[in-house]
Amino acid sequence: MGARGADAPREWNDIAAARGEEAAGLRPEGEPFDMKYFRTKAPQIVPGKGYATMHYECDDALTVVRMINHIPEASEVTKYPNPIVKRLIQPDKLEETDGKEFLGLWEK
Repeated sequence: MGARGADAPREWNDIAAARGEEAAGLRPEGEPFDMKYFRTKAPQIVPGKGYATMHYECDDALTVVRMINHIPEASEVTKYPNPIVKRLIQPDKLEETDGKEFLGLWEK
C-alpha cells in the first residue's frame, strides 16, 4: 500500500538531506518503506469554514512524513511537507486509508 522507494516523491529525499537523515522512503539498509496513510475518523469543526480532516503519510515506524489539513466546504488544503508532529498522536482516533485521497489532495 502506498509509495515505495523509487516511487517516493523526490522532495522526501531533499527533506531528509536537509535534516541530515537517510534518503526518505528508504531504510538505512536501502530497502524501501511501505508508506501508510491515515485520516481522522471524526472531522473537527472550524468556525466559519466547515469540517476539517487531518491526513497523515507515515513510514513503517509510523513516523509522520507529510501531513494535510483539508476543509472541503472551504476548498482549503493546507500541506505540511515537514510537519512538526513526528509521531502519530492518538492513533485510535485515526483510520487507515489506501493513500489515493492523500496523494490526490497533495497534488492540488
